[in-house]
Amino acid sequence: MKKYNIFSNLYMLLMILFLFEPNIFVKYSSINYLYIGGAVLSLITIILLLIKKSIKPKKPIIFVIIWKLIALFTTIIYSGDILKCGYQSVVLITLVLYAEYFYETKRIDVFLGKLNTIFNVYLTINFITYLLYPTGIYAEAHNLYFLGIRTRFTEYAFAAIVTAISCYKCKKISKFSLVYTIIVCVLNIILPNIGTAYVGIIIALLSYIILNGIFLKKKNTKFGRYIVLGSLIATILIVFFRIQDIFSVIIVNLLHKDLTLTERTLIWDRTIPIIKSSHYILGNGYSNDGNFVLFGNGLWQAHNQLLQLLYEVGFIGTFAFYNYILASFSITKKNTKYMNLIIAFAVAILIMMITEIYSYYLPTFVIFIILYYREAFDNISEYKGEMKND
Repeated sequence: MKKYNIFSNLYMLLMILFLFEPNIFVKYSSINYLYIGGAVLSLITIILLLIKKSIKPKKPIIFVIIWKLIALFTTIIYSGDILKCGYQSVVLITLVLYAEYFYETKRIDVFLGKLNTIFNVYLTINFITYLLYPTGIYAEAHNLYFLGIRTRFTEYAFAAIVTAISCYKCKKISKFSLVYTIIVCVLNIILPNIGTAYVGIIIALLSYIILNGIFLKKKNTKFGRYIVLGSLIATILIVFFRIQDIFSVIIVNLLHKDLTLTERTLIWDRTIPIIKSSHYILGNGYSNDGNFVLFGNGLWQAHNQLLQLLYEVGFIGTFAFYNYILASFSITKKNTKYMNLIIAFAVAILIMMITEIYSYYLPTFVIFIILYYREAFDNISEYKGEMKND
């Protein structure tokens, strides 16, 4: 029995590992195909496990499936990037199904532990290879590292920190392991000097302070709606109404940034007419690498999560996406400092979505998955005790 448990744990670790392919492996066909095949096997595995345990996906997971099915449908119809869309759909759906399986079988802490192991290994490799190859690993692609381009370090670092804190809360890892994760994440941000990550950390810290000041130990089932709605309003005001122009003195004189947000507003100006004149109900599907806006000498992504979603999956797919995010913020018990810390990182991602697209990157969803199940982590002894009473 012990040997079986070891094999089972290793197999499950491998199945989850296959969902997180380091970007550098895309450049090596054999390894890339291994990860793709592994992801498909992982999906089959979790479907069989859910059937065996008679576990039905909850509403938030249904929203993810609807969003991805719309993306696949429109991508096929309009001859888009089917392989990319299909792969992203498989790994995300598989990940949320694994989270639900481990939660329903009272082993969500085991799921956390596997994610923590994967992130620690990946970020350690990324840090070491960055030191060895500061201009990039892949000779034919400048600034391409183990986890991808520099900005891709951010979501891995944020997801790793949230996962490690949750593991520590569940007594799954030691304080030493927690400190190690935080240090390796910080090094992966500071060494490449990732400005986006700095902004995200500042937003997370401010959010944490505000949440502790207002919502600590209070039960408020609606504040999650306020956060998601607030992020959407902020996006609309900045993207469509350019409210940032009001703060031109701060942005230009103090922060030394231009009001175009590194030419993002110029890209938005070209994106909005495209969305208005295209298939805005179900969208247009995934274009090659998400690029569909003609700007400068080539095609670009929208550089805004809302605009990218509206183009790719239309109003219905966008509605499904934000309903999943909203469900992640739902809460039924009093807030704690742990809960507020997880919420703060999720808030940071939502704000960062104003100028970045994070729906393509799986580690982002780890944060929202942990946010959704955070009450189980915050009350792990009570949660585990339910298993004994069943």
